[in-house]
Amino acid sequence: MKVSPARIELEVARAAVERGARTRFTFPVTGASMTPALTGGMRVTVETAPPESLAPGELVCWFDPSRGPDHKVVHRLVGTARGDGGRLLLVTRGDASAVEDPPVPADCVIGRVVEVRPPGLIYRVRRLAGGLVRAALGLARRAFRRA
Repeated sequence: MKVSPARIELEVARAAVERGARTRFTFPVTGASMTPALTGGMRVTVETAPPESLAPGELVCWFDPSRGPDHKVVHRLVGTARGDGGRLLLVTRGDASAVEDPPVPADCVIGRVVEVRPPGLIYRVRRLAGGLVRAALGLARRAFRRA
C-alpha cells in the first residue's frame, strides 16, 4: 500500500497534537476560496494546534476526506459547534464564499496558519526589479537637478 506525503503529514499532525507538541507544514495555496487573503501560488505554513485552542477569525487547516483522503483545506474559523455525543466541530468558511462549509470534525484538524508567503521567485524578481528601477530613477533625478 502506497502512503502519500499528505497522509504522513496528517498522522504526524495528529500525533503532535495528542502529545502537545508543535510541528509545522508548508504547502502551496491552490484554488480561490480564500481570495483576496490567499491566492494561488502563495505558500502557507500551518502549525499543529489542538482544535480547542483555535479562535474565530483564525485561518485553520484540516484534511477534507470528502474531497479525497489527502485534500488539505485552509479556511477561516467562524465558530464551533457540538455534534453527536458532544463531539467538537469547527464551523469554517472561505473568505470568497457566502456560505459556511459543512462542519469539520476535530479529528481532521491540523492547526492554524502562522505564516503566509507570496509566490516564489517571480514575486522576488518583480520586487527586486521594481527596487532597481526606483533606485535608477532616483539617481537620474539627482543627476538632472545638479545639471
